[in-house]
Amino acid sequence: MGQNEMSDPPNCIDAQAMVDFKKVLGDNAGKPCTVPYDQEKHRAPLNKPHYDKTMGGPCWECAKLPTNPGVWDTLISRVNGQNQYSNGTLIVVDRKRGRVHQESKFAEDGSVEQEAFTPDHQPPLSVAWAMGGCHMEKSPDAFLKYMGETDRVKPHCRKHAQSQGSQADAYARAKYPGA
Repeated sequence: MGQNEMSDPPNCIDAQAMVDFKKVLGDNAGKPCTVPYDQEKHRAPLNKPHYDKTMGGPCWECAKLPTNPGVWDTLISRVNGQNQYSNGTLIVVDRKRGRVHQESKFAEDGSVEQEAFTPDHQPPLSVAWAMGGCHMEKSPDAFLKYMGETDRVKPHCRKHAQSQGSQADAYARAKYPGA
């Protein structure tokens, strides 16, 4: 566990994004939701512009760059479903996940030109919904439209992207009862 994992909000949530979203919500900010967040209904889809915006990073949470991966070396490679090592760090290539992730861009010589990062909605969708996003006019359509804008995503390295969901959901339930 990291030193700041008990901070409010947790590290996986961009505090400035929460401040900005509260401004958008106006009087509805913090108003309890009567309908809980449902990923099937309220998840804003990701598309090519989202992936293009986040290509090459750096990770907004740890500032990971492909040129300086450190302990967060999570490069998505062309190796089909096999683990490999890079600079002494094990890289798990997970090709059996349900989501489609954009592959890193490679040069003709096989070197990585730009690493693929996961587009990360900020604030996370479950948190934004619980903050009052459920009360946006004509919700959930207004919520989906707003959270689906390209400006609502930031690049997230694979390590942080895979650890964020449960933390964000737990925070939403604890901070906003009824979420």
